[in-house]
Amino acid sequence: MFSLKKVGKSIEIAASRLKQRCILSYLMNACGGRELLDNYPPKAASKPCEPLSAHSPIWTCWWQGEEQMPPVVKACYAAMKRCAGAHPVILITQHNFADYVTMPDYVLEKQRRGIIDLTHFSDILRMMLLREHGGIWMDS
Repeated sequence: MFSLKKVGKSIEIAASRLKQRCILSYLMNACGGRELLDNYPPKAASKPCEPLSAHSPIWTCWWQGEEQMPPVVKACYAAMKRCAGAHPVILITQHNFADYVTMPDYVLEKQRRGIIDLTHFSDILRMMLLREHGGIWMDS
């Protein structure tokens, strides 16, 4: 039996799959995803996750630095530090991120040229920090 509702749902599912394929293709080809995967060390996927401890770091990022935070972000950052307990709160900025991770040059170049915006760059940075050092990520 013909059902307009079922046809509509089928079209919606097909459109969603097409959209996901387009996004994946864009990320892999235009944004350097293929390069990132090709250059990522194969052993990286097999590194076991460390359990969180009372001293696991809390990572947060404000690219321009604490001095440039708007008042609401400063208030959130202060609350984060106040409530962190024994967790060290580490603010990542454009001046110190290289102290914690070695970002591939091609990613830095894509960010500098605007191919990768700061939001996507911070996603890569977050994954690298958590993989290398463990801990907790909190958005600013």
